[in-house]
Amino acid sequence: MNVDKSPVMPDTQKMMQQAIKQQRKAQRRDLRRSMSFAAWSVCGMLLCANVLVILLQVFGMLTSPAQNLTVGMSSEMYYLMQCVAVAVGTPLSFVVFAVVKEIDFSDYLRFERVKFGRSLLYIGFGVLICMLANFPAQMLSEWITDAGYTDITLSLPSASSPVAAAAFAMGIAVLPPLAEEFAFRGIVLSHLRRHGDFLAVMVSALLFALVHGNVVQIPFAFLAGIALGVAYVKTNNLVVPIVIHMINNGLSVATQLILEYAGAEAANMISGAAMLLLLFLGCVSVIIMLVKTIRGDDLLHLDRAKENLVHPLGRLWVCLSSSGFLVLLGYTVLSCAVSLMV
Repeated sequence: MNVDKSPVMPDTQKMMQQAIKQQRKAQRRDLRRSMSFAAWSVCGMLLCANVLVILLQVFGMLTSPAQNLTVGMSSEMYYLMQCVAVAVGTPLSFVVFAVVKEIDFSDYLRFERVKFGRSLLYIGFGVLICMLANFPAQMLSEWITDAGYTDITLSLPSASSPVAAAAFAMGIAVLPPLAEEFAFRGIVLSHLRRHGDFLAVMVSALLFALVHGNVVQIPFAFLAGIALGVAYVKTNNLVVPIVIHMINNGLSVATQLILEYAGAEAANMISGAAMLLLLFLGCVSVIIMLVKTIRGDDLLHLDRAKENLVHPLGRLWVCLSSSGFLVLLGYTVLSCAVSLMV
């Protein structure tokens, strides 16, 4: 009696599930590597900037023995030192990490042609978000003061001399926008974009916020980082977020210099008028963008990762549990605690 022995067919469904599981695991591992690169680059930036500041302070002390680090340091020297620290310390670790990873900068630092009107819309949008982000930051500052803690905003040396004023403007309104946009939008955001524009914008904004190490600046920097990230993703031109950043920082510089040279009344009046103008232009930009969106040109939509099998909460957990992010978070918590106790 012959028994028909048919070949045992593999469990197709089980094999497919196994393949999906392996693919999900690979995607999670790839995201963890990307996040590790981004977070450790930011940690390296903080290390480079702080070490450079200490070296510059020691140099100033050695060249002028009467000085004790920043104590007694001239305002010109202080702001020039700040310029060097920002120009060198901010991008250095990102350049090193990028070279080690053999990154092609042309794929990250994009300067694609964009219509002038379209770029103006995103600049207006970004400036509006930055202006609005000042309100929660101000409220948080008032709550902290009412709770009995010290105002954590640093008091800056006088910029009464032309050299100090120029170095002050360069060190806040020019060099930080260039260096930080290169780092956070050009490198960090671009490195995360293959996992979806939405995740890249949000994570880069979070890292940008934490690196400020200041309770008041964190919410402001997070909201501003989102606006800067959206502007870069939607235009693929790094100049757009740089201009937004420069306008925002430039307003602070102008207010401080007017306060220095013309007094508080003039500073409040001019800065208030400038802020209202920027808010108005920003609202006009957003209205135009919403109208264009209704007509089918979605100017604010962020693409999510295609064919990503990891749940959004799972991707978020991968990012927040990476070693580099945890170190950065620890630094930020410690920095905020110290600033509140000073």
